[in-house]
Amino acid sequence: MSNGVASIALEVKFAPDKPAGSFSGYGAVYGNIDEGGDMITPGAMARSLASWSAKGGLPSMYYNHDRAKGAVGVWDKMAEDQNGLHVEGRIIGLDTDEGKMTYARLREGAIKGMSIGYRVPAGGSKMGTGRPGEPRRWLKAVDLREVSVVDDPMNPLAKLAYLKSAPALILDARGLEAALRDEHKMSIAEAKSLVSVVRRHLRDAGDDHADASRDDEVEALVASLKRAASILSTKG
Repeated sequence: MSNGVASIALEVKFAPDKPAGSFSGYGAVYGNIDEGGDMITPGAMARSLASWSAKGGLPSMYYNHDRAKGAVGVWDKMAEDQNGLHVEGRIIGLDTDEGKMTYARLREGAIKGMSIGYRVPAGGSKMGTGRPGEPRRWLKAVDLREVSVVDDPMNPLAKLAYLKSAPALILDARGLEAALRDEHKMSIAEAKSLVSVVRRHLRDAGDDHADASRDDEVEALVASLKRAASILSTKG
């Protein structure tokens, strides 16, 4: 039996209908080779999830797999779907310094992903042949030990589906600035200025638009951004 971790990056959206500190996404995904060379196959966590369910609980949530400091949140739901291990949870202790800091890391993008800690039972993996593009091993069965929020994910496909009270995290500010400079030939100052306007729009929207169509709001924002980018890129 061997131990391991499999991590994935995140993308944040907010959900006005969830309690503060809530978030969801994928703790692990199928069919993708992580930086450790492993690929998790569909159904690999089914037996482990059934075992946790029988015990009436779910794996713990740590920050960067640091068990010594204790749990930073709780997982409310875990289930496999066609993409991987979908999880829903919430940061605890939002009235404490530690809880506020953990939540702030999520809000500001310092926490960039989720990661599972697991053990591979006997017969639970199959080694690759070493061919190019092939994983080092396929994980056919894993025993989940914990699911952490992490600063530096190994697998680029982990995504948070929502984060309550953090609408600004829809925005990848650095990525957007880089795209505006590269694709629209903006100066650094112009790109930063435009991104600050978008960030302010998202922050001010907050929960006031909880009943509005989120798809319509995003479409309008994208259209406005494209118009602004077009105007700024043709200046001078």
